[in-house]
Amino acid sequence: MIFTREEKLAIIFILSCALLGTCYLSFKAYRKSSSQLTVRDAHSAKEECININTASIKELMSLKRIGPVLGERIVLYREANGPFKSAGEIKNVKGIGEHTYDLIKDRIRVE
Repeated sequence: MIFTREEKLAIIFILSCALLGTCYLSFKAYRKSSSQLTVRDAHSAKEECININTASIKELMSLKRIGPVLGERIVLYREANGPFKSAGEIKNVKGIGEHTYDLIKDRIRVE
């Protein structure tokens, strides 16, 4: 198949546009994902770790899925059993199972 000069230029033009469009969309997706990471990292930096041995009910309520009832249970457990020896021990508090622990484990500490 033989193409004329104009047809070759048209094909090159179309392929160039397609390549530029692909590059633009890739760059746009990259910028979007990197800005989301920046926002996510900034949000994580604002979330400080909470010492579950000294935290008030209000402080405990800043943890995911911990409301006033669970916050009070944590404080009562701590008062009855002494300080938590490990972060995982919080699962002994009624209402805090494996799923809730997985959500909060990165934000709690015992020392």
